[in-house]
Amino acid sequence: MIDRERQQRVAKALGDAPVFSRHVVGELEPLTLREYLAELRVSVPVTALAKWKTFLQLLAVGFLIAGEAGDLILPVTSLIGIALLWLSALLTLYTGWDYFRAGVRHLIKD
Repeated sequence: MIDRERQQRVAKALGDAPVFSRHVVGELEPLTLREYLAELRVSVPVTALAKWKTFLQLLAVGFLIAGEAGDLILPVTSLIGIALLWLSALLTLYTGWDYFRAGVRHLIKD
């Protein structure tokens, strides 16, 4: 079982809203922009960084699913999962900005 102090540190690090919900909202912008541009027949290729972001997201989910059971084997399992999720959230912001710039460039051209 995770001790109370660790739970409090994790809750404080997450802030008021869980990282997951922030992450989901962050994923919506690039997704909707890509869909909109696809309707206009504009190709926005997936970058290598976006693929790494997805890999980190999946890896984070694996660590977080392990949860308390994983913490018994490797005491920092949950913290690794949270750190990876935060890192992928930052990459989401960057890649989302990248897609946004590509979309705006196309809209300004037309």
